Amino acid sequence: MSTVTPSSSVDDPISMDVPADVVEDVLEGSLEDKAVNPPPEPEAAATGAAVWDPLNALTAGTAEPAARFRYDVRSGDWWWSPGMFDLHGLTEGDVEPSTELLMSHKHPEDLAATEQTLRSVLASGEPFCCRHRVVDTHGRVREVLSVGEAVCDADGRITTVQGYFVDLTAAFSAATERASATARAIEQRRPAVDPTIEQAKGVLIAAFRLSPDAALELLTWRSEEIRVDLSVVSRGLVAEFHSLQDDNLSAARRACAHLGLMALDED
Repeated sequence: MSTVTPSSSVDDPISMDVPADVVEDVLEGSLEDKAVNPPPEPEAAATGAAVWDPLNALTAGTAEPAARFRYDVRSGDWWWSPGMFDLHGLTEGDVEPSTELLMSHKHPEDLAATEQTLRSVLASGEPFCCRHRVVDTHGRVREVLSVGEAVCDADGRITTVQGYFVDLTAAFSAATERASATARAIEQRRPAVDPTIEQAKGVLIAAFRLSPDAALELLTWRSEEIRVDLSVVSRGLVAEFHSLQDDNLSAARRACAHLGLMALDED
């Protein structure tokens, strides 16, 4: 797996007693792979602080699959649940999770934003929620919502970043299909373009130097004025200009006469 180098450096990496070199290591992908054990209980519970559970807040009443992760700021270790490995197209036990592995699977267009999210949570400790794309080992793009928080020790130092990846790919596909079906239904209900109306518009565009929309408005007005279908009005106007008449009328005067408009003075 190739290492992804972050697109930008950390100018002001930390504001809550987390060593600057730790944040640099996270974002520069220089952490060494280490043996990872299942995560302990959050330290916030030991201090009596309420533990915010983003999964309950996000997926209450839904069946969205969620993959868990935890990053130990002090040691640089990552823990991934089996779902995290599956989401990235990996097999648990074949590879150890790391910052560079995580970043290497970000969609190129979302990499910078993901780096900024990680930088922000390490600096502020505030809960986060963002949508981005993961490209798995098979090249499949997954639409993912990541949500999580930083956990602090009794002295307020950030010790852990933990949270969930919720795979929304199926939901996005369904929404896209519904939107496409709606667009197709609208297109099917749209009346076919009448070539005669288009020809009549061309006549008015040439005669009066109108825009296509203005030409159509003029034809529609005449149709409503005399209570005759628009296609009939258009056909009559086109026929008027196809006929051979030796009356020396200009195109503008001929159009005015057919549409029942007051005659124009020629320039």
